Amino acid sequence: MPRLELSQQANKPMPVTFQCHFIDGPCLTITGEDERPFTVELIDLATGEIVYQVDIGAGQWARANRRWFTSWLVRVRREQVVVFEHVFDARGKRVYIALESKSLGDTLAWMPYAEVFADKHQCELVVSTFWNDLFRDAYGAFTFVAPGERVDDLYAMFQVGYFTPPWGGDRARNPVDFRSIPLQKAASDILGLDFVERRPKLVVPPWCPAVAGRYACISEHSTAGAKLWHCPGGWQDVVDALRDRGYEVVAISKEATALPGVLDHTGDRPIQRAMADLSGSSLYIGLASGLSWLAWSLGVPVIMISGFSAPWAELSSNVVRLHNPHVCHSCWNDLRFEFDKNDWNWCPVHKGTARHFECSRAISAADVIRAIDLVAALRRLDCGPGTVPGLTLHCPGSRDG
Repeated sequence: MPRLELSQQANKPMPVTFQCHFIDGPCLTITGEDERPFTVELIDLATGEIVYQVDIGAGQWARANRRWFTSWLVRVRREQVVVFEHVFDARGKRVYIALESKSLGDTLAWMPYAEVFADKHQCELVVSTFWNDLFRDAYGAFTFVAPGERVDDLYAMFQVGYFTPPWGGDRARNPVDFRSIPLQKAASDILGLDFVERRPKLVVPPWCPAVAGRYACISEHSTAGAKLWHCPGGWQDVVDALRDRGYEVVAISKEATALPGVLDHTGDRPIQRAMADLSGSSLYIGLASGLSWLAWSLGVPVIMISGFSAPWAELSSNVVRLHNPHVCHSCWNDLRFEFDKNDWNWCPVHKGTARHFECSRAISAADVIRAIDLVAALRRLDCGPGTVPGLTLHCPGSRDG
């Protein structure tokens, strides 16, 4: 008798069901048995645009290529009659945000927007970064997983990063060309959030800072030749000026330093050691690099030396930015050029000429020393952390001095 009933049940068509999720874009799956087609529409509610439309039947699925956050309406019709609708609503559901860059600076820049997304959508957030140990203590409400680790029972997933090709970003994954916006805005755009500069939360380890007295941290190094400060002798002049002003100088980069007169904290140390050093420092001087972002995240005034990126491309608060508009500059943010990470000497206009890397060579040690004195003066007015407004000092010299 049970077998007969099972046989009879097997002869009945399975009911049609509709299931949707938003893992790397909206996806609708139709299950059951029904030979007649359905019209599936994936609609951007903010604009009313039908981003994707297709006719499919039971046992098939539909997905839009767009992966950045959209207020999606998933609608299914048959013969103009709506048989299923679902509006994106992550309340109480598991959402996975993956920060895809291995860069310290990118990760620090993007992390705050994961929290804003969780607060806005009241969702249970799973996060993956390549720097999870930096954030676990500060973001205890999140579940941290390793990049690529399988996560089940998800309602939605968003990947934050610079996705190429094409250079400037795959439009299915980056809403706009990332060369045209500040670094942090790449995250807010992908996650559908208003852009306001935000610091990540960090818990400083209970380690002693570098020295007991007043000191400054520096880093001469970065991940590309275009990011370096190519002023001959500039770093030593800055170290000497800091020491003349009563600062000890602590070098904290992973790469070695050869500068006389500095306390050498370089090498392959845990990033928490750099955090402890930075937490007690009066200022940090560096490049457009991850350590500048780390110092800024900890509320330390930053002096940033950069010619390859535009003045608006990185930080806009608690920073004095050195920039020379009188020479070739800002190639990273110039939409005509594609950055070649495999070419250490990448300089798209003047490579191999006397003007190679003139964007940073035309920033003098005197310009940086002027910034040091400016930060000291501003801090005397208000000695709390994060008291330096975002400033860009336009260096007066040409490439010929």
